[in-house]
Amino acid sequence: MSEFLSLLPAEWAEFHFLRPAWLLLLPLAIAFYWALLERHSAERIWRGVIAPHLLNHLTLNRASGWRLEPRLTMTLALALAGFALAGPTWQREPPPFVEDRAPLIIALDLSPSMNSVDVQPTRLIRAKQKIRDLLALRQGARTALIVYRGSAHMVLPLTDDGKILVSYVDLLETNLLPHDGKRTDTALLFADAMLAKDPVPGSVVLLTDSVESSAAARVQAADNARNVNETRHRELASSPRRLVWGIGSESMRPTGKATAFNPDSLIDFATSISGTYVPLTLDNDDVVSVQRKIDSHLEQARASTSAVRWRDAGYWLLWPIVLLAGLSFRRGWTVRW
Repeated sequence: MSEFLSLLPAEWAEFHFLRPAWLLLLPLAIAFYWALLERHSAERIWRGVIAPHLLNHLTLNRASGWRLEPRLTMTLALALAGFALAGPTWQREPPPFVEDRAPLIIALDLSPSMNSVDVQPTRLIRAKQKIRDLLALRQGARTALIVYRGSAHMVLPLTDDGKILVSYVDLLETNLLPHDGKRTDTALLFADAMLAKDPVPGSVVLLTDSVESSAAARVQAADNARNVNETRHRELASSPRRLVWGIGSESMRPTGKATAFNPDSLIDFATSISGTYVPLTLDNDDVVSVQRKIDSHLEQARASTSAVRWRDAGYWLLWPIVLLAGLSFRRGWTVRW
């Protein structure tokens, strides 16, 4: 078999059947044809009546050579049906997300500390500038926006319209959310829930200057509960990638009521939730780094997928089967059982 496949084109090297049990119809088709031949054979009918040495000379209308007849067309149709139902294949189907860009959920912190001016003009304005740069780099890939403080709220669901996203980003201010405090875990889990409904593995980018001390424990508890549930239901969906984008500068001392920026706490938080910390840069390097990490997560999910889908080529055999079945309607064609 391997020597035969070596003579075929390279793409046929993986030829196999998706449902090989249906190949049992092939010997059944041969047995069916042989049974019809034997049942209506003149030799069989007169074998017990005429002496064997005279039978060959006395039998009339003996078939000379091959000819197309109903029992032959029915046998071929049955054999082709078994071959088609077995699912011949030699080509892999790409995953459903192979031509798609990775979806992204942007979670923007609107706490009052984002008005600090250690990053000019303010942390919030700089964060919005980075979001606009990221949207321009993604070039129409699906992106959603949520904001959070003491609670998390969706501003815009996943959309490939970057212009409308930018228009919403420009309107964001720290006084939009009434709840005091900060619940980073609520925003992160809200984003995870949004991506869980999408078939394409996505990422969550958290733009913030600080996290509360209890956020990591809450996220870890939610992750553990989700992992148990996924194992119970045997779900194979890829978990979203989490990126923590630190908005602030420790090189400048905050003034007035501004909050000091502590990147170490953000790094620890990102590590504890199996995420990655991305520091703020004056140039576009951080934006490029974020987008690369988003794309690499999609590539890793694509490479690690265990559900290989094969393209079933059996449906191409429907045409010869229909043709053979159509021949059975010719005038004078009957199958004697």
